[in-house]
Amino acid sequence: MTFKVDEETASYGWSYQGGCFEDGRIANYKTASPGTEYNFDKLDFEIREFTEGEGESMFSLTNILFFLSMLCLIGAVISLAFVIYQSVKGAK
Repeated sequence: MTFKVDEETASYGWSYQGGCFEDGRIANYKTASPGTEYNFDKLDFEIREFTEGEGESMFSLTNILFFLSMLCLIGAVISLAFVIYQSVKGAK
């Protein structure tokens, strides 16, 4: 399911995008036998992000967090190179 907002008509609604299982099913049921007790202590539940297309919007939360993580990684590599350079320069 996806939640869509149309700003031009000031309307909103839900749209079915298909399930995660075979043939687009949204659930994977198993047949129960009468008189049998079942334990539901652990139920797997997963929510996934759905995007219309690759690169639809550069400003999605996923893309922004990826960009910030790459900036941090590049900054860490540059800082490490600077520290190594200073320690080698100071050792001479």
